[in-house]
Amino acid sequence: NFYLVAGILNGILAHGLSLLNGSVLNVPVERELIAREFRNGAFSIRAYWAARASVVVIVAVCIGVVEISIWYSLIGLTNRVWSFVHVYLSSTVHACIFSVLGCIIGLACKTNLASAQVGDPLGTSMMAFNGQIIIRHFIKDYFKPIFYALPPSYALEISVTACLEHKGDDGEDVLSYYGFKSSNRQRNYAILAGMLIFWLTVG
Repeated sequence: NFYLVAGILNGILAHGLSLLNGSVLNVPVERELIAREFRNGAFSIRAYWAARASVVVIVAVCIGVVEISIWYSLIGLTNRVWSFVHVYLSSTVHACIFSVLGCIIGLACKTNLASAQVGDPLGTSMMAFNGQIIIRHFIKDYFKPIFYALPPSYALEISVTACLEHKGDDGEDVLSYYGFKSSNRQRNYAILAGMLIFWLTVG
């Protein structure tokens, strides 16, 4: 079961990082064109952001269907439909957040290189502060604001509880070790949705 948690985490991170990197590297290419067309009066910044954000969300949703279906079956998770649904939803919202953040970073930087340098610490933080590598109750107090500000821990808790809550005592032992609770699921969804709406608004 501990290996399952690591597998779930790697799947969630792969979903998020692939979209983060894609946005960070691709969006700066559009920056000069958008700025020029905006100055010419041919482009609305709001319309562009709505279109760009819609694209990355749709891509996250479509990639998730294929990607999660593959790794979910490969690591031998439960056949319960609702467990898969929770894994898919949490991973996809998590990936949308990082893809939108990648767009914001890409628009703020003039070159792909500068954008990649800004985006790399975000990806590193996502891998470090997720609740599996460093367990929640072992994190130092001064790192907790970073931990709670990033979405991976919420997506991981939703996914792991959905997959292990029906595994009997073994599953409960793993959930207890990580401090994960099924009762936190609605709260975690609300936090992920709030993060996505916040960054869409900021963008």
